[in-house]
Amino acid sequence: MLEICPKRNLWEPPKVDIDKIISQSRDHVNAKNGDSFLYIFRITPYIDALFIEYDSEYNPRISSRFTFYDGYTWPASEEIFFHRKCLNNVKCAFDPDILDEIYAYYNKLHPEWNLRRYILNRLKVLDHIYNCMRKNSAKELLYKAGLDELAFNIYELDELDLLSTKPSDIFGGLSMNVLKSLNCGYGIRLLKDDETRNFVKEINASHPNIFKKKFNDAQCLYMTFLIDNELTPIEVGRLFEAHRGGFERIWSLSQMELYRPSDDDCIAQRQSVLVKDIYDYIDQRKKEIIEKLNEEIGVTDPIYKDFIDRMFSNDEIRVNNTISQLKKYLGKDRKEYDKIMRRRVREKNPDWQERDHGYVVRYPQTINDFWREAIYMQNCLSGYAPAILEGDTTIMFIRREEDVNKPFITMEIYENTLTQAYHRFNKECTSTEKKWIRDYCTRHEIDYKMQ
Repeated sequence: MLEICPKRNLWEPPKVDIDKIISQSRDHVNAKNGDSFLYIFRITPYIDALFIEYDSEYNPRISSRFTFYDGYTWPASEEIFFHRKCLNNVKCAFDPDILDEIYAYYNKLHPEWNLRRYILNRLKVLDHIYNCMRKNSAKELLYKAGLDELAFNIYELDELDLLSTKPSDIFGGLSMNVLKSLNCGYGIRLLKDDETRNFVKEINASHPNIFKKKFNDAQCLYMTFLIDNELTPIEVGRLFEAHRGGFERIWSLSQMELYRPSDDDCIAQRQSVLVKDIYDYIDQRKKEIIEKLNEEIGVTDPIYKDFIDRMFSNDEIRVNNTISQLKKYLGKDRKEYDKIMRRRVREKNPDWQERDHGYVVRYPQTINDFWREAIYMQNCLSGYAPAILEGDTTIMFIRREEDVNKPFITMEIYENTLTQAYHRFNKECTSTEKKWIRDYCTRHEIDYKMQ
């Protein structure tokens, strides 16, 4: 079982004179090559280093000590600090010669660690060594298996199996062949959670040749793009196999901007045609998705149809989860959610509903009633669905008497206090409307903070 919390250290590094070490570091030839400096002042029998951050005058401002010793674990905050300030900081200077010495010494001492000379990120060798010394972590398993990029980016995983004993277990049973092919900077995006991993499994089942070659970052982003646009595994596999070669030449993310090729760049022009072909296919898939959603949800109310059409026409579907929420709440389990909603309404004060003072005020009666209001109002109301179903807060609709079916003002009452009341798009109520709402609260002994 992988450790989620570090065990108690049985060894502590000897005290050192930090001020003296900082003074020594000033004269190092690499000290001023960045806005910070990782000064490694010991290699054996353990590695000891001091991270020093400078101000604008190159005076030491922050320092933090990092000791690499067999079985010794840093606090979680220090691990995050090291990852952010050293490993992912291109302005952190270091001595490349001493890193070569460290690699040579520890690679000979521990060949089972599978150490590498990292060219693009030289400091990664220290992360590799630390996690092999720390023991019993996901990073240790992955580094020793040669999956260094997946190890380095493990913090991006949404889900991790703590019962893992081998790399395949960490990623939901995906084979080592698949993991080796995705061992690059953006490969972790195709392994982030069980849903995505299962999708990759299906791609591998239908197109096994795809994962016989190593991916680059551009190919990972391309496959992620296809998956995000709700293509089926077979469709993703077919498109990827047809076009992966066009992404083999792309070695930097700036080249992923394929939509504006120069006229004299033949490669870019071919890539632009490739991307146009992909987007034409995606557009066709979107039309099919729109038709299916309108059959499932859009027929319920014109408000939903307008929303679905707008979402896709504005290309917002990939960054907005409202569609998936609608499918969840208004799909096959809709009757169950209606039962829960009606039960919650019965628990509320019935006197809060009224229609005798110029407006109609009522509770949402069904899950469709709630979502119709949320979609029309286009504010944060949709995020309240779980809280309402759990009975944690109260949402009420204020409607004009002459148009009781059209959403007008939505208000929230939490623990007998009015917390908010807004029109569509979170537009403020008028002074007259605010006075009416204050009077409503007074009539029903509800506290309020509205001015």
